Amino acid sequence: MSDPFPSSNTKGQWQSIRGQKELIFMGADRMFEWEPGSGSFRLWHYDRYASGDPLPGSPVAQGSWSSIRSGHELVYLFQNRLLDWEPSSGKFRVWNFDRNNSSDPLPNTSCEGQWNSIRGAHKLIYIDGDQVLDWEPSTGKYRLWAYDRNHRSDPFPGSALVSGEWSSIRSGHELVYLSNDKMLDWEPGSGAYKVWRVDRHNSQDLLPGSPVAEGKWQTIVGHRKLYRVAEDQVLDWEPESGKYTVWRVQV
Repeated sequence: MSDPFPSSNTKGQWQSIRGQKELIFMGADRMFEWEPGSGSFRLWHYDRYASGDPLPGSPVAQGSWSSIRSGHELVYLFQNRLLDWEPSSGKFRVWNFDRNNSSDPLPNTSCEGQWNSIRGAHKLIYIDGDQVLDWEPSTGKYRLWAYDRNHRSDPFPGSALVSGEWSSIRSGHELVYLSNDKMLDWEPGSGAYKVWRVDRHNSQDLLPGSPVAEGKWQTIVGHRKLYRVAEDQVLDWEPESGKYTVWRVQV
């Protein structure tokens, strides 16, 4: 089957965006660069049409967070909301994101609390339509939650929309939502990948049937991170070297 990343839009190497840092795409034209160890951050303009550096110029904002540091995970929930949660305790905050605020792009919270069942080695992945996949790689168990933007005490109130357990999508795999109900299932250790169709209403399996694409990459392998940065783009970043490629997505 065909490669879901048939060609690259741009590639290069960042000198300062590397090492013990994380990237969080904030929708449309913004990207956070965050260093959990120190809490320092920079908010960049993301240029999806760039032929060179997709994070050009100077940061839109920069500073240091005192309470968002190591042990936290950040997940963009779109429409200017950012989930900040602590897997060890289940504590969470949903921040309002002000993309044009040069002093504090996270000025206040819209929701905060503590989960009893979403904690530990879980991965939370926003899959559009105000739905979040809660996946436990060690067991393959998953739940799909509806995100309520107006709830003040729990962004995922009520029961999971669907739940199940995957036998083959477990530790050693990474899941990246690609838009348009397609999910990339990638094994960094080998470069093997599958692209699954997402069926949000299937109570038996969220990723049913056979993959719509599968194969093995020779270059997208090892300690790299993949981020959806547009409906038809994925950023492939190697933290150790700072090298990056923006791939065109076609599935």
